[in-house]
Amino acid sequence: MPTSGGGELVVSANNSRPAFVMNPEKHTCSKIYASAVSQVFHVVEAKAEKAVYTNITLAAIAPGKEIKPMPSINAYPNPSRGNVTLALNLPGNNTYKIRISNTIGRVIRVHELGPAEKMDLALDLSSYPSGVYFYSLLVNDKTVETKRLVLQK
Repeated sequence: MPTSGGGELVVSANNSRPAFVMNPEKHTCSKIYASAVSQVFHVVEAKAEKAVYTNITLAAIAPGKEIKPMPSINAYPNPSRGNVTLALNLPGNNTYKIRISNTIGRVIRVHELGPAEKMDLALDLSSYPSGVYFYSLLVNDKTVETKRLVLQK
């Protein structure tokens, strides 16, 4: 990607972890904060006396390779009285599961999901007592995301 200084940026994105950007002409490195949710990144390019801030849009990580969409899960309403909808983004042809557990780690429910790009899963958790629960998205039996759900009755 061309920069304002005429150099090229080589971008490395690593799922919400800091990666690095390099200007091959001057061999200066800068941090980039990659986000699995957005393809737009804020880059700080260090100069001798000042920092130059640049926004770039990542079109591909390597020539000819597209950015893979990341699976995601969100619950609403949260807090809830028991009826909860899980909004899911499930890219690819993987095996997906939803695991719901209480605060001591006891799994209270598991849902196996078929292939679908996006879906809403309605759950009735009204039979469980008020409190904090955790819902996790598993891809091929590996946890990729865990979030908190509050039940208030």
